[in-house]
Amino acid sequence: MKEKMEPVSFQDHLAALQELIQEGKVRYVGLSNETPYGVCSMCELAKNFPDLYPKIVSILNSQNEQAVNAYCDLAERHGMTPTTMALSWCYHRELVNGATSMEQLEENCKAYDTRLSNELLEEIDGIYKQYTDPTKARNK
Repeated sequence: MKEKMEPVSFQDHLAALQELIQEGKVRYVGLSNETPYGVCSMCELAKNFPDLYPKIVSILNSQNEQAVNAYCDLAERHGMTPTTMALSWCYHRELVNGATSMEQLEENCKAYDTRLSNELLEEIDGIYKQYTDPTKARNK
């Protein structure tokens, strides 16, 4: 029989995450599969008590998964890996990327030489606009 777990308060969740950040085990906090009430509650706690609770820096939901799938499909249609497309997109905007392994460094270098067509850049932008929170959409 599966043991029933007691609910954990938002404060306890965030306090535990803050400890992990202070210990250097976690850099940032993100949420997934949380209710809108839970997201708002945790964000308010972090906003009102920044010394006690970490700021929520990302929220993943089913819409994010749909966007990831759309980007992966787009990369495949253009004969590249999602990583290569993403890194090349960054290079087009003169953003800096890092690597933690030789394998990542090699893929980063290959992506640097990959030039994205205007058509592909427009398709990437279209996916971004389709799946982005309309209040945060960037202007062209």
